Amino acid sequence: MTLRDSGQIQEALDELRSLSDATTDPEEKTILLLDESRCLVQLGDIVGARKHFEEAEAICPRTQALLYIEFIRAMLQWHEGKPSKALKTLDRLLREYV
Repeated sequence: MTLRDSGQIQEALDELRSLSDATTDPEEKTILLLDESRCLVQLGDIVGARKHFEEAEAICPRTQALLYIEFIRAMLQWHEGKPSKALKTLDRLLREYV
């Protein structure tokens, strides 16, 4: 995510969309959709970020991608103005996975 980390968020989003459209692997697609969600949050599109998150959650295989799902869930809750839900999600993440 060099593009996103260097502030080229729209370019990163475009690249992620291209990769996401090209893959058929559910775990890879999940991670790409979650990365798209993070970019959309940075661009201020919380509704779009939630949409990508929900798509990723629906196809996520039962792998380590579930940890990323929960992290993005908490991030979205925070940006949607639900800090107590975000903290509960992170607390549950710590209890279940650490």
